[in-house]
Amino acid sequence: NERVDIVVTFDAKSENFIINSSKIKKLRNNFDFYGAFFELESLTECKGSQLSTTVMAGSSEELSNFIEQELEHLQYNEVVLNKTTADTLNIGVGEVISIYIASKSYDYKVVKVVEDSSIFEGRKILVQKEYFLKQYAKNALNLNIDDYSEIDLATSIYLNVKDDINKNDLINVLKQDNYFPNSVVGDPRNYDEMLADIEMGTGIMYAALIIFIAALLFVMVSIINLRVRTFKNEVGIVETLGEK
Repeated sequence: NERVDIVVTFDAKSENFIINSSKIKKLRNNFDFYGAFFELESLTECKGSQLSTTVMAGSSEELSNFIEQELEHLQYNEVVLNKTTADTLNIGVGEVISIYIASKSYDYKVVKVVEDSSIFEGRKILVQKEYFLKQYAKNALNLNIDDYSEIDLATSIYLNVKDDINKNDLINVLKQDNYFPNSVVGDPRNYDEMLADIEMGTGIMYAALIIFIAALLFVMVSIINLRVRTFKNEVGIVETLGEK
């Protein structure tokens, strides 16, 4: 998640797991880019094989900013896979997969396979949000959301903050109830773990350096001792032959 500075997700203790991302537009000047995705664990089927995947319903343009790979606008029946998912399903561009929403499956045509990167790692699939959410609301929630702006509905919002903006200040603003009630806002990076990894890596490097120096000294001493013994042997041979 090297291009993700802040993540907004729903509070697991809350009854409401859907976030309205429309308020993010009021703070748009603070971000270089952001993405609001409705992420759902689903069953994907292809060629008789089934795979549990995470469907990311959202804008291909927004995802392309995070993975730094160009994506074209998706039609309602098109899907983008990452390489992990494509390889696991043994599927390529032009083929069709079925994605289950509740107990009903929908066919999607694979239009692009991209390298795993940033928030699009693991078993991930990208679909257009509007159509997917309408089917999800109808099948899983028994709800018609035609009157809602499904573009603003999300379960996760990823933000890339501008360099001149204090990230911690912005996190505090996002935590205010009038923006995202019953949600969790924070930095996706665990700096304690990062620091521990750095310290461990540094320790390993120092240990390797010490071992290398010790080995180098051992080789140098061995070479010197060998040269000394060789020289003594040569002197002994010469003296044996009567030379002084």
